[in-house]
Amino acid sequence: MSPNSFGLGPAELVVILIVLAILVVPGVFYILSLKRALEKCSPASRTMDPGMAWLLLIPLFNLVWQFIVVGHMARSLGNEFRSRGIPAEPEPGKSLGMAMCILGACGMIPILGVLASLAGFVCWILYWVRIAEYTRRLDTVPAVGYSGGGSSTKYLVIALGCIAGFLLLVFVPLVVMVALPRFNGARTAAQEVGAVHAMTAIHMAETQYYSEHGRYATSLEQLGASGIIDSALATGEKGGFRFELRAAPAGYVVHAEPVASGGSGSHTYYSDQSMVIRRHDAPEPAEATDAPLDAQ
Repeated sequence: MSPNSFGLGPAELVVILIVLAILVVPGVFYILSLKRALEKCSPASRTMDPGMAWLLLIPLFNLVWQFIVVGHMARSLGNEFRSRGIPAEPEPGKSLGMAMCILGACGMIPILGVLASLAGFVCWILYWVRIAEYTRRLDTVPAVGYSGGGSSTKYLVIALGCIAGFLLLVFVPLVVMVALPRFNGARTAAQEVGAVHAMTAIHMAETQYYSEHGRYATSLEQLGASGIIDSALATGEKGGFRFELRAAPAGYVVHAEPVASGGSGSHTYYSDQSMVIRRHDAPEPAEATDAPLDAQ
């Protein structure tokens, strides 16, 4: 069973899905940390709905959205720290967050991207820890007239919808690439079985024609005109194979070759009045010297 051009089989697809799941889980917890920090900020302080952090789950879009989230996070935390009288930099975590975003975007650059991605990963961990620390600092000074929360779930729904669309765009073609070669292989095998059955039908027709005329037919047209083979086979082409019947000193010879070698079939067949069908495992026409089909 040959894999597709990317070498992907069902097992490889499962591995890819598992790896993606492992990568997504930390991202979900990271987004929850951002959302929790924004929920600690009063509506008057925050500049972004906490639920909008879920949009970071959207592939490709998150490369740009992360810059916006970091900016809003810094302004929201700065406003909240000032409103509670907590000493902090004007825009907490912004410098580290922007460094994380820039390095993450540079990760798409060939060669340099490997180093940028590693540095971006380190900054991501540090930024995550920094946001968690800011959340703990907000917990130490209770807010006046605000108990937290207030995020919308509609952004999570939007993110999940976009992820579903992205997965359809990516994995449906992958599944097709994996399944198509197997489907083509099964179809080719079925067409080769059909070719052998057609050659057997020609033998039966020749036996009947001989009993009626005292000689073998010298073409498929003759058998078709006598009504002892179907009209499709009488044309010389059926089920992805091309058939030829011609006279021979001892009786007759039948050849079967795929219309598209490697597509409709990968073998050629030969037989004669002995009714022994022989197969050749190459595009060249099979001959009487090839091994009988039953022996292969």
